[in-house]
Amino acid sequence: MINKINSITNRKIVDNFTDIEAVINYVRDNQRPEFKYIEEARSFGKGTDEYDIIKRNKIPCAIINFEHDSYVKCSTLLKPTGYMYIDIDDECDLDFDLNYVHAYWRSLSNNGYSVVLKVKGLDDNHLRESYRYVGDLLDVGYDKAAISKDRVTVLSYDPDAYFNNESFLIDLSSIEFTQHSNKKSFYLGYDCDGDKIRYNNLDEALNANNINIEYNEDGLFDLGKNNKVVFSEVKVPFKPIHKGRREKVMSSIAHQLITLNKSYPKSRFFAHINAINKDKMIPPLDINEINSIVNKKYRNRHNLTPIINSSRRFFYNPEHSLNATQKRRLTMKKINKDRIETSKKKITKTLTNWDYKEHGKITIKSVALISGMNRKTVQKYYSELIEKLNISKTKL
Repeated sequence: MINKINSITNRKIVDNFTDIEAVINYVRDNQRPEFKYIEEARSFGKGTDEYDIIKRNKIPCAIINFEHDSYVKCSTLLKPTGYMYIDIDDECDLDFDLNYVHAYWRSLSNNGYSVVLKVKGLDDNHLRESYRYVGDLLDVGYDKAAISKDRVTVLSYDPDAYFNNESFLIDLSSIEFTQHSNKKSFYLGYDCDGDKIRYNNLDEALNANNINIEYNEDGLFDLGKNNKVVFSEVKVPFKPIHKGRREKVMSSIAHQLITLNKSYPKSRFFAHINAINKDKMIPPLDINEINSIVNKKYRNRHNLTPIINSSRRFFYNPEHSLNATQKRRLTMKKINKDRIETSKKKITKTLTNWDYKEHGKITIKSVALISGMNRKTVQKYYSELIEKLNISKTKL
């Protein structure tokens, strides 16, 4: 259950959402009474007094992390909801593993995201450690000021709000929380020098193939159907893995991870693999089996090479702030355009090489038959191409 309040400044609980999907449906709704205030706030822009007044007083909020009793403050906390809210500011794109993302929507400013994850064992006494763990696991920056027991989330409007009912569950219950010193710490997602852990070698593959990405006016770059770049990637399965496949899948994940990050400290390599084991394997592999996989891969890491297991055709300009729906639309627009061009070329070739003695006069039916194309497709472009090729009406 997700508590709902009228605004940041009015924290009495007035309603509840059954789950995050209900929250997403609410965020997508432009018939909400406060929709006009959301549009007004966005027209004024973040940083203006008008924006701040509307945000604090006019727009309902959800309380994602914890359920509360009647009113939202630290002392009214009842229990975790099973979700975690992350505030990501000033980001055009969510450049991390969306398999972990249960939902997200554009923030009120339109310059960031409200992200929701499914979690187990969120402890209100160790919030900052939990956020640090998740931030490093996903390799994502987040607003560290947006962490508190009574944190509320503004329910802005986003018609393209994302929901993934099969997102990975992040188990926080097994984390050993300790006091952190001022020494440089190592967390999941970073190596000992603070460099990011690689989950693919796409950049290397682009460089090796001398591919220079040049986006079009829509923010899309297309390598073409037959020119996809191939690369290696750490792939964690979307669905849970059951007995019979667990060892093979875990070995594959460990192989890719260590071959892409050969300087990865063994202790963190183990922690990373074991976190995936607990999250995705049903039941989790025995700790001795995980040790065996990690030891073997780590010992041989300098003799191993990453397996090529991914390819990519389309790239999107991060400066265009494209969401998932917009990216799909651009992709389909380009694919459909290619299909049209391919169809026209095939019809043009058939018309250009037409054998009047063998096939007689040109008709839609005969062109479809000779070209092997669908009759409706031929009919769609027939007149245009006949005119373009200047084919005499006497031959039709």
